[in-house]
Amino acid sequence: MGGNQGTVISKKKWWERIPHTYVILFFMILLAALLTWVLPAG
Repeated sequence: MGGNQGTVISKKKWWERIPHTYVILFFMILLAALLTWVLPAG
């Protein structure tokens, strides 16, 4: 029988392997840091 079925199932797309919550938080913090660097405080 097919021995390569496990590789097909375990082959996920790149966005399925990334923890979405941490990625969203990282980009929000990065955006906030860049905006504080570009825009003056206050």
